[in-house]
Amino acid sequence: MAFTVALLKKALAAFGTQAPVCFRVNFSDGSSYQNKTQEPQVTVQIRHARAERRMLLFKHIGLLESYFDGDLDFDGDLAAGFRAGMDSGFARPALPVSIRNWWHEWRFSNRSLANAKANARFHYGLDTEFFRLWLDQP
Repeated sequence: MAFTVALLKKALAAFGTQAPVCFRVNFSDGSSYQNKTQEPQVTVQIRHARAERRMLLFKHIGLLESYFDGDLDFDGDLAAGFRAGMDSGFARPALPVSIRNWWHEWRFSNRSLANAKANARFHYGLDTEFFRLWLDQP
């Protein structure tokens, strides 16, 4: 775990110098990284080491997936956090993400009629109860 945090701190330091926004990351082991000396506009609170591994491997995708799973949270200005990620290059896809996306596109593309039908059923073949949440009353 200490090795993962050390590698993630090194990666964040490289991105942090490019970000105009001051941000802080509090790691699951109690340590932290902050890219500037002023008060951070956004703080990432990492609750679980799994989030650190995901961020190291998948960058912003790992950060977002970890947030969705409840392994981390944000304090402060979330828009500033997104700005920091975009301006610093942290939001550029990591190689594992690119490979995963390529595989998904190859496996599930609409290159054949059978795949196109399966994709349509998957995305739109849900029952009426699901769509009732968004549709007006008849």
